[in-house]
Amino acid sequence: MKLAISLILFVVYIFFIQDKSFGDIWRPIRNVSLLWLAAALSLHVVGQLISAVRWRILIQASGDKVPLLFLVQSYLVGMFFNLFLPGRIGGDVMRIWDSSRYSKSLSKSSAVVVVERL
Repeated sequence: MKLAISLILFVVYIFFIQDKSFGDIWRPIRNVSLLWLAAALSLHVVGQLISAVRWRILIQASGDKVPLLFLVQSYLVGMFFNLFLPGRIGGDVMRIWDSSRYSKSLSKSSAVVVVERL
């Protein structure tokens, strides 16, 4: 269902921009304030770091030790997979697979990711 909605929205998007030139699209982007863009990007990065720290706290509560940098990287890779796979489960599967390398237990990693998503 989500894939169908995404495809419909993509078709509608293409319909609205089909008679636009690159200049018509680039002009508003060029006028974006760099200060606001930097602030938005910074807040997004902080949000991802907080999510990785939350994930690390849950992993530590399960008795495993995983480096924070590894978790941040794994979280970002998971977000990348979420962009292309239907639903949000693709990134979670990647995070489970990554974190299971440290815990040596796929079921424990799965439980931590499921709890973190709640």
